[in-house]
Amino acid sequence: MRIGLFTDYYLPAVGGVQTLVAAQHRLLAERGHGVTVVCASYGSGRDHRATDVIHLPSAARLEFDQHRPYLPLPHRQRRLVAEMARRGGVDIVHGHTEFGVSVAARAVARAFGAPYVVTMHTLMHRQMEDTFADPLAWSRRLLTFQRLMLRPGPDTYRPVGAATAAQHNVWRFMVRHANTADAVVVPSRHFAEKLAERGVRPPLHVVPNVTAAVRRRTAPPGDGEPTIVWVGRLSPEKRILPFLQALRTLPGAGWRAEVYGGGVQEEECRAFLAAHPMPGVRLLGARPHADVLAALERADIAVITSHGFDNHPMAVVEAVAAGLPILACDPDLSEGVTPDNAVLTAPDPAAIGAGLTRLVRDPGLRATLAAGSRRLAARYTGERFAERLEAVYREALAGRRTARSGSL
Repeated sequence: MRIGLFTDYYLPAVGGVQTLVAAQHRLLAERGHGVTVVCASYGSGRDHRATDVIHLPSAARLEFDQHRPYLPLPHRQRRLVAEMARRGGVDIVHGHTEFGVSVAARAVARAFGAPYVVTMHTLMHRQMEDTFADPLAWSRRLLTFQRLMLRPGPDTYRPVGAATAAQHNVWRFMVRHANTADAVVVPSRHFAEKLAERGVRPPLHVVPNVTAAVRRRTAPPGDGEPTIVWVGRLSPEKRILPFLQALRTLPGAGWRAEVYGGGVQEEECRAFLAAHPMPGVRLLGARPHADVLAALERADIAVITSHGFDNHPMAVVEAVAAGLPILACDPDLSEGVTPDNAVLTAPDPAAIGAGLTRLVRDPGLRATLAAGSRRLAARYTGERFAERLEAVYREALAGRRTARSGSL
């Protein structure tokens, strides 16, 4: 198959979507598919000049949190369609975004009569509430962009549970975006269920995320001074500050902590550590993905502190692949976080700190949970991921052929 992967976020920017799309690109290409990534440009990097990556012009002046938006102007869409035709067209368009590049994805799908598959990565209603000073105004602008640029179909959104007006707007945005697709891929069962009960109509397929190869430990974590690793965006929805607050409750010696990631709260984190010095804690900033994987390979404990936001985060995927014991706060993260490989705590700093203290002080517990991660990793291989996607694509292609024959 000729497959186009469309994303607003790609290398060299660091993040879960970027990592997942790069892995999907590689895994599908290895199975003989022709794969092209179409993305908003972001600086320069290893893949910046790759012939199978098309970088769309982005607005550097509007950069926010490693994202430079693509403005989907009509002449840009025409150029992209012409370039895709020059490359032989596409059989499948797979979008990993709800923003500007999703407009380009739909234009290409229409031009070639290809099924449009979308992956829903983010519970955006939580991110919006944590990020913007006026969430209601931001949510209204989001719906306006969708109405003008995406022209979504019927509004089938069904409110579920108590929520603010802004949260309802963002759920409506997500449902209407999913309803533009022929098939919807969701990395976790809990998010798929939330989308279904709120009115998503296309078939929903749970396909857990996958990562690049991580060298797993050949032996369990040692009983020396354990290293705790936190990986993610330094932003409110990832809850980096509660993690740093939790570290203050740990014993004063006998452990180290490394934080990998950049974001809007980086200066706030540095200010916190300046006010509350902890010699064993290092903020290492946004680093190349290979450096993050190497850190996980030598770590002893992985921590994921998001709560009510994440879908199937790459931090969990990579910790499991590395065979690490995990501390997490969100019971919804069942793909990768189980009683066999993780300590699950309440989301407050005191509870996180108590869970970390258990792991730091008990090498036997760490070894038991690490073995659980190694067993769990067998469920989330690159081969299984690629096979599941191929099945989604075949079903979408068959549905498109059936629709065409029925219209004759």
